[in-house]
Amino acid sequence: RRDEHQQKRFKPMIDQEKCWFCLQSKDVDKQLIITIGENFYLALAKGPVNDTHVLIIPISHIQAIAHLNDELFQELEIFKKAVKKYYETLSLLPVFFERNYMTSHSTLNAVGIPKDIEWQLKETLSDKSEEFNLTFETIPRISAPKDLPEKGAYFFVEWNNTESMITRSMKGFPIN
Repeated sequence: RRDEHQQKRFKPMIDQEKCWFCLQSKDVDKQLIITIGENFYLALAKGPVNDTHVLIIPISHIQAIAHLNDELFQELEIFKKAVKKYYETLSLLPVFFERNYMTSHSTLNAVGIPKDIEWQLKETLSDKSEEFNLTFETIPRISAPKDLPEKGAYFFVEWNNTESMITRSMKGFPIN
């Protein structure tokens, strides 16, 4: 009950001057930026999962990938393709994920994992979903913003260019 109350009370910050991810904000950690495109930039993660963890972030203040227009989504795909190529040079598999929950600015996380443990990814997600009482569904690869829920919270993860998993049940979802 308390989690539901906290969810309803949370209002995403929209002050771009204080947003950690808006490039014009004084709070952006510019030393983490790798490259800047027309509408997105690539940055190192402040609290990385591993040494290959990077973020693909819209320059404009956009809350979630679900809110991108088709043109922006195409540029996002270009960034993803570049990250995939980089991971291939390291013999790693790219895993992309977005948490649209308790956040005000979209960040598409990218993490490289060894290819020989790909089979463990789905199993681990399944185990963690049981642990936190979440329901994940397997869906085709996200190919357009409309493939994600426009309203409401979600977490999705995508790998191997063919499948994704998504949950919309955020009660009990671990933020970190």
